[in-house]
Amino acid sequence: RAVARSSSSLLGSEASSEAGAEQNAEKYAELIEGLFPRVVPEEVLIEHMTNVLNNHGFNPKTSINLVSCCRDELCRPFTEELDSKWGHHFNISSLGGMVFCGRTGFKAAMAHSPSVGGKERYVFWVAPHIAMPMSGEEGTIYRDGRENASNACGALLALLGEIKRGKLDLTLNNDDLEQSLLKQHIVSHLQYGQVPSLVQLTYAAYECIRSE
Repeated sequence: RAVARSSSSLLGSEASSEAGAEQNAEKYAELIEGLFPRVVPEEVLIEHMTNVLNNHGFNPKTSINLVSCCRDELCRPFTEELDSKWGHHFNISSLGGMVFCGRTGFKAAMAHSPSVGGKERYVFWVAPHIAMPMSGEEGTIYRDGRENASNACGALLALLGEIKRGKLDLTLNNDDLEQSLLKQHIVSHLQYGQVPSLVQLTYAAYECIRSE
């Protein structure tokens, strides 16, 4: 009897836990969709875009991917999923997903595609990132093995901190080249005097990368 009651209690606890998890998942989905309309899981995005590209002659046998996402290890599942379908990509990544490989980097990348029928094909994938916990506290994440909360994207949060303090330094720092360039480029995509949220700054980073 004791075992039966214990088992019943455990099953009830598991059912309650599963229901709570489903409710949390729904709330989280609503939160993310509210901030990023039409958002989909990365594997869905990659699968869909792969099908679209295949219809236009872009596939692993004819093309190579040039990928820029943040240096953060949190971005690795995206690039690994991409590589699983396309093979190894050419890395053009910088902090915040910015593209700072320059003429030399692009010259190298543009000599790596297969040549099929006299054509070389290149696919660009660019993506800044942002951490978004259930609490809605933009930029906060807990990383494995670390007790305290961490941030993502740290580079964008550093820029946001300078904007909020009214102490934005746009000089080129040779000891911090990528962050200096990131600030210089993204600020041009903000309205004068604007103090954006991290979500707005992430969108600005994306528009900056895409336009350049």
